[in-house]
Amino acid sequence: MKKLLLLVLIIFIGAVAYSETEEYKTGLQYFYNRNTKEAEKYFKLAEEKEDTAAYRQLGRLYFYIKKLDLSEEYYKKAVEAGDDYSCYKLGKLYHIQKKYELSREYYQLGADRGDENSQYKIDILDGKVKVKVKVIIADEMEEELERNTILYENDREAGRLRY
Repeated sequence: MKKLLLLVLIIFIGAVAYSETEEYKTGLQYFYNRNTKEAEKYFKLAEEKEDTAAYRQLGRLYFYIKKLDLSEEYYKKAVEAGDDYSCYKLGKLYHIQKKYELSREYYQLGADRGDENSQYKIDILDGKVKVKVKVIIADEMEEELERNTILYENDREAGRLRY
């Protein structure tokens, strides 16, 4: 009986630790429609309800609008809340900023937690993947940041961005 109660408690805590509230879901809809101001508002409301899923999305949102310090802050919160994929995203952010030691640290943390994207990056860094791929991956990350910048500027100029 005690084991069953403990199992139910663990499942409940896990569900609470990474829930997706209505505020979170509304924030996602606004983010997908490139309304970053409203998305931020709803993600913050979700955060107030201890919806840890909002941390990663706030990290993404701030990355998109080039507030990298806030992106880093929220990805770290997501990592602390147990979001393994955010280890990868934080490692990627540090890589773009050329903070290679921190980048590797978070890729390794993600890999240790079972995130396949992080493990792939570690394999690249350890030379288990062809060297040419390293250059391609770095170029892809820089291109992603450039694409986000272009999208952001186009959306702002067209009046689609309400931030």
